[in-house]
Amino acid sequence: MYTAGLELSCMAYLSIERRANVLLGICEALCFANYQWIEERGAMPLYSIAPRYDLKVRPLGIDIWADIPTVIADRSGDCKDFVAWRVAELRKQGVGQAVPYVTYSVARGPSGTIVVWHVQVAVGPKIEDPAALLGMPKSIDYETLSGLFR
Repeated sequence: MYTAGLELSCMAYLSIERRANVLLGICEALCFANYQWIEERGAMPLYSIAPRYDLKVRPLGIDIWADIPTVIADRSGDCKDFVAWRVAELRKQGVGQAVPYVTYSVARGPSGTIVVWHVQVAVGPKIEDPAALLGMPKSIDYETLSGLFR
């Protein structure tokens, strides 16, 4: 196993739009790793495996990005894990214009503000949301979100 860590102090200082660009770049790196996996080892399609969506706890601001074999072993993942798998799968099928698409919303509550990131797949103007198809809740309240970061 190889565990990579990024220390991104810049995320506390960049605009939300630039943070979205950083997340997009990290997601592209995971897409690339997944593509290498598919090229060498093959992989069942994401929706055939159907891992369950998991709203990951992020203590101390630590976020885990999981590749295909990790998602399969855990039988779960979150939006960025699923998107990186799906984009690699589509690219392997020749859909070269498949890219990760990062969105965000801002949740405000009594303890402050939380930026909620969401990653989807864009193929031209069409947006595919693997996390929504694999069980992501349609909405979540501020208290639940704030509890993920303690």
